[in-house]
Amino acid sequence: MGQAARLLTPDVSVHHRFGAELRRWRQQRGLSQNALGRLVHASGDLIGKIEKAERWPGAELARRCDHALDSGDALARLVPQLDQERRRKNTSPPAAAMSMPDPLDRFVASALPPTADRNGADRRVIDLPAGSLFMATSLTAWYAPLVKQTRANVFTAPIDLRAARPGDVLVAQDLDTERPRFFAAEARRRPPSGNEGIVIPAAYVVDDFALGILWATRAVDDALHDDDRTLADAIDRLRQSPPSHGSADLLADGLTATSEGWMGSFACASFIGSQLDRVSGPPLFWTREQRGEEAAAWLLFEHKLDYLRRLRNRFADRNTPMARVFCLPEPVLGPTAERTLLLLAAALMEAMGVAVQVCGDLAYAAVEGFVLTPTGGVIVANWLRSGRGWHGDVISCSATASAYQDAIGFGRAHNIVAADDAAGRLQRLAEYLEIDWAWFTARAAQMYSAGVDGFVQPRSRLLSTAGMQIACKYLAQVRGHQQP
Repeated sequence: MGQAARLLTPDVSVHHRFGAELRRWRQQRGLSQNALGRLVHASGDLIGKIEKAERWPGAELARRCDHALDSGDALARLVPQLDQERRRKNTSPPAAAMSMPDPLDRFVASALPPTADRNGADRRVIDLPAGSLFMATSLTAWYAPLVKQTRANVFTAPIDLRAARPGDVLVAQDLDTERPRFFAAEARRRPPSGNEGIVIPAAYVVDDFALGILWATRAVDDALHDDDRTLADAIDRLRQSPPSHGSADLLADGLTATSEGWMGSFACASFIGSQLDRVSGPPLFWTREQRGEEAAAWLLFEHKLDYLRRLRNRFADRNTPMARVFCLPEPVLGPTAERTLLLLAAALMEAMGVAVQVCGDLAYAAVEGFVLTPTGGVIVANWLRSGRGWHGDVISCSATASAYQDAIGFGRAHNIVAADDAAGRLQRLAEYLEIDWAWFTARAAQMYSAGVDGFVQPRSRLLSTAGMQIACKYLAQVRGHQQP
């Protein structure tokens, strides 16, 4: 006998009322949760959790449900109230979440009092918070009033930025709107000619999308730049003696956690690459990144992008595609700025020919990163949450290998973002992460057109924004294909 549907409580909140309305319309149309999920490109499990007010629906999902249920925008009309309620509840993020600031309320509030430079510029220091992997850092921001705005650009008042250093940002502040807006760019931009103001693309508006990129790039760049000499020596030793197994010996004393992570990631990529030389068919990957902070390594570490390129060049033309399983059990929903990094990393995977799949079962959350070869071989390589160093091994014991095989088999069989194409997979992941898909793809398209490098540039030779640019380009193409 089927389990009775749980009684809903629409009077408790707008969140609960939305869920009750969704169930009412679904049942009126005679649809199961799975059937509705297929119509709106979501999982039946997600529909059920939204009905029980266990997950927040996005505006795009509400619109698709209205269309599928012919409900006359009954759900979409609740979205503005729903967003207000969600913002109130998210004012204090969970203790386990990264302490990322609200992008608009704290972008300037965290700044020190203005310091008038002798050239008249308004110079401030903005603090950026630490995460579990990234160290806290700060950036120098040069503020200038916004004097003109078009659809594509904003124009600042003419100021002299010759004193700006690499890594500084220029901020145009628009304080005339109901909610102040800020546009940021590399501070070493120059005016087009004469005394005209400096031009900043409107795509560089500081919102959750832009702040996630800015925070990740600056936090990683500062750590690696500070450790540059020590890292260079460690890298030389590593290249002279390529890693054959996991070890902490490659680490030097005094490295930041971010630099240790870079070394572990580099060792893992080298180890997997050497093992895959003997593999004839496309492998399957299990990845341990569970937060945007961790996934940002794919977007920024130059060696990880090279690693993806080598995989694509070798295996992308095979009949069986590569796939990467992320284990994201009921994600701790930290600030949107961090979640966008995880979704950008997934888009990069799809752009490089690796299909993204997601396992939501908490029982598999502690499984290390590994590779499963077509013949059932297991290559373990993990640097995340493994203490100092990294773990690498080739599993030859069939009993031990079966545990890894079972994990990836379960993850693929219970893939909560299953869809026919990459766009569908990414859209379902966006809904799972509670990111508005239409907004996200629009911002990615804008950032691609303007160029990530114009917004922020790392100083470390070990980093690149090329991965972010590739992800944004791919999302722009997805958006173009989805536009009516």
